[in-house]
Amino acid sequence: MMMVALGASACAVATPLVARAGEEPLAAATSEPVRVDPSSSSEAPPTPPESPAASPAAAPVAGEGTPPTAASGSSAEAESLLQRPRFLASAAVGVSIDNHGIADGRNVIVPSLAIGGGIGDGLFGFEARLFASEAAGRFFSPSPDGTKQVADVGADRQALDVLLAVRPFAGGATRGDQPWVARLVRSLTADLGFAVERVSVGTLSTLRGGAVVGAHLDVPLVRSQDGSELRVTIAARRMLGRSQTLQVSGVTAAVGDSKLESFAGLTVVF
Repeated sequence: MMMVALGASACAVATPLVARAGEEPLAAATSEPVRVDPSSSSEAPPTPPESPAASPAAAPVAGEGTPPTAASGSSAEAESLLQRPRFLASAAVGVSIDNHGIADGRNVIVPSLAIGGGIGDGLFGFEARLFASEAAGRFFSPSPDGTKQVADVGADRQALDVLLAVRPFAGGATRGDQPWVARLVRSLTADLGFAVERVSVGTLSTLRGGAVVGAHLDVPLVRSQDGSELRVTIAARRMLGRSQTLQVSGVTAAVGDSKLESFAGLTVVF
């Protein structure tokens, strides 16, 4: 009986295993792996998952998902700086040299004020300025007998200037890397335009028009990265107007131009 059992065990090891009914035979440990034909299987092969890029919901929208590069950002900023003209706003105080309304005809220094604004700080620009000086009650002249001082009526002036600003040394757009001396030289400006002026001598006044010429220089103080700048403006102005006549104390007096206006103040460029 012992011998019969050992023989049966040896036969079982040497003989391939037989599958049960309805199952495929199992491969022996030393045999090659069984290859199954996909066409013979009733089930469809597994479908690989769709990639996110192939999904319509994940498709990139035009103009989105692409961060701007450093080069494109800097070029866009430079282009905007070139396209948009600079704006200027200024306020200044100064003096006007005038002799109208002064009894002995001497030249006096009259306090003055100028407020202006402009567009464009390149080769050409446009500016508008309000100018005012006040001489009434500030000056005295000796009486004809020399015994006392008599108050001069003086000439008060208020003017509106519309100007073409010409900068012969501007030479192109403003750049942030320009040295201080270059920015100073390029700010040298000649002002040409027309003006309307109201002149008051005592209680009488008249309106006169004419041409106005002048010049100014901007001294740079502080500059920001976007090109905005704070400057000190030094300016001179002269109006060449049409003369008018006024009746002062029964005497006909001609009202003409002041000799010169000069003022200085702060200008903001943005």
